Amino acid sequence: MAKQSIISTLQNVSGEAQAKGAFPWSFSAFSGHIANHSTEEVDYDELKSNLQAAGSVEDLLRRMLVSASVAVKELKAKFSVMVNQREFQSLSDDILSIVFETAYETLPDDKLKVKFVKNLLLVSRRFRNIVIGLPVLWSNISSATLRLKDAELFASRVTSPIISFSIYGGARYKQKADKEAEESRIFGMYQLAASISSRIRSFQIHVSQNDRNVLKKFAESCPIVSLPALEELTLDSSRYPTRGTVKFCCKWTMPLLRKLNVVECLPELPAEILSRVSICSFVLNKDASKEEELWDSSDIIEFLLSLTAVKELRVNVRLPSGYPKPIPEMVSVERLTLVLQDYEVDVTMDDYLLDFIVFPSITSFSLELGSKELEKLGGVLRRLQFKTPPTSVTQVTLSAGTEHKPANGRVPTYLLGDWCKTFRGLKSLTLDGRKDKTFGLIPFTTPVDAVKVVNCAKEDMSGGLLGKLPSLWDYYDRPRRTAVIAAEDLGENRRERLEFVEII
Repeated sequence: MAKQSIISTLQNVSGEAQAKGAFPWSFSAFSGHIANHSTEEVDYDELKSNLQAAGSVEDLLRRMLVSASVAVKELKAKFSVMVNQREFQSLSDDILSIVFETAYETLPDDKLKVKFVKNLLLVSRRFRNIVIGLPVLWSNISSATLRLKDAELFASRVTSPIISFSIYGGARYKQKADKEAEESRIFGMYQLAASISSRIRSFQIHVSQNDRNVLKKFAESCPIVSLPALEELTLDSSRYPTRGTVKFCCKWTMPLLRKLNVVECLPELPAEILSRVSICSFVLNKDASKEEELWDSSDIIEFLLSLTAVKELRVNVRLPSGYPKPIPEMVSVERLTLVLQDYEVDVTMDDYLLDFIVFPSITSFSLELGSKELEKLGGVLRRLQFKTPPTSVTQVTLSAGTEHKPANGRVPTYLLGDWCKTFRGLKSLTLDGRKDKTFGLIPFTTPVDAVKVVNCAKEDMSGGLLGKLPSLWDYYDRPRRTAVIAAEDLGENRRERLEFVEII
């Protein structure tokens, strides 16, 4: 009876958008009648019957409410999906293409990019047709994320020279059959790269210890490879340290090559190619712990001097003792980054690149320090001296960070200030705290990631001036990226001028 009453009532009010006033249950009049009479005047059996009916109604309504809440939640989700589908359907293919390409380019690695493309292909026939027609989504080909047949499929869908091709050395297998299959896969990737060489813009080669036979076979089958659109080349042999030069690419033609990244190897490349490189990152002898494992300084210097047009140079090398005479110059370099990070030697006694080459034209100098260098900062800075005064340098950046607290506690910024006296034409000094590490040039608890001191020419840069930086941390109460401070704001009246500090 209670259920029929509910159904009947719901049917009566189903046409109304919202119930108004008291809800018209059939027993509401009776409850009002009881309220107007004393207990002695109310029939017991009738009261019990109505109480049971009302309880049944309450229980049924509770269960209906739970069921209705679940249904509403599911219906809302389906409705939201339908709304989104309708909105997507109203978007043109051009708009969706822009959305797909933007989302794709924001992904951090090749693995996520491949997964993104595969997921889009499964959404709908329309999405699949759009994705197939977007060369950018197929332009990243990596042996680490794609099987050979998938890499061939990706390459077939890119006709313009925008491909970024990466080959990672073969994995090590104990079984002979597995080893041969892996060598065949890697060799197939090299062959694919050679077959589509005219469409490759960026080429990354990471050599492993198991690639010796593959590289020899590839050099014999494809001694000459034409890469007319190649702008960036990476040769990484960190997984296979060897004193032998990388020769398999010595006959490649790369007329547009402008960026070269070299890691733990010395490549043999034609002089006309090296003379066109404008950006170079060079890492060598970084992980060598024994003297006999080091490349000779003469070989390293010879390679660097062959980069006659390089403007931006980032160097992370250890150089055995023995300076060249006379000391050569690299006149073309304008921006120099020197990396000294966690060498397995006494950093205060090691030789640095500045001992071997003069850089008369640099306007920007950056120094990146590791934990061991940070602990011996004073010794490192005393050893790190230019052969000739760097009068052309106007911008200096110091970056350091370590996961372990330096033995001497807080980094003494006054040491950096005294060292900066070397740069007579200095206009700005940036201290990068590297917030991805716990300890660095800037305390981890501060709300800024980096500090940039500008207008350095107006104040004599010194240890005393730069040493006042730690006292300014309390003036920043909100997290910021970079705090830009004028050098004059470090003077005696800095408290009155801090309102002019710019925060980026």
